[in-house]
Amino acid sequence: MTLLLNDDKGIEVNAEIKTAQGFLSEPMWTAGENFAEDSTTGEIIKVENAIGETLVIPYEEGDKKIVFCGQFNENMHWNGHCVINVYSQDVLINITEANYDDGLLLSYKQAFVDNGSWYTSNRKIIDCINGYDVSDGETWRYKYSGDIRMSFNFLEVESKDIFTVDRLRIGEKLLEYYQGRTYKGKYSDGTGNAIFNMLFA
Repeated sequence: MTLLLNDDKGIEVNAEIKTAQGFLSEPMWTAGENFAEDSTTGEIIKVENAIGETLVIPYEEGDKKIVFCGQFNENMHWNGHCVINVYSQDVLINITEANYDDGLLLSYKQAFVDNGSWYTSNRKIIDCINGYDVSDGETWRYKYSGDIRMSFNFLEVESKDIFTVDRLRIGEKLLEYYQGRTYKGKYSDGTGNAIFNMLFA
């Protein structure tokens, strides 16, 4: 179901963050609130009627266009698999696929543009130190070979229009690979088991 929000207080994304932690804030909706409109039927949707439903929500935040696909539970916490696509000037700049259990981030895949490259990752949260998640998994850096432009009507977006990290990887040239832990969005692994390779060609 594609919904048009009455306002965007329920979703807040920080597209500048290079890790899933803090990227998606908790929704601020309350029971009984008319929070959205069904883009197809025009029906007004109350918060309690959307609990546990897979929602597709396009909205704007500053100069960014954001598409959210996911669910929240009766505690107003993100729950299950949630995907976010962020566009700047109709060009895709960030993909975050996060797995939640009642608001707790368990694992994520992410891709973002930085310095002429796509950085992509597949990570599991293993610890929290001083309020920052420690993750373990893999990160790949790919050559940025060209813009991925929005190819759909933003306000009529459907789940099939949403980009995933795996879809992004196809056809891109691999430049760098890291396997190990990250902390505060940086490679940080003192276990002696981390792997880091740069590929040249």
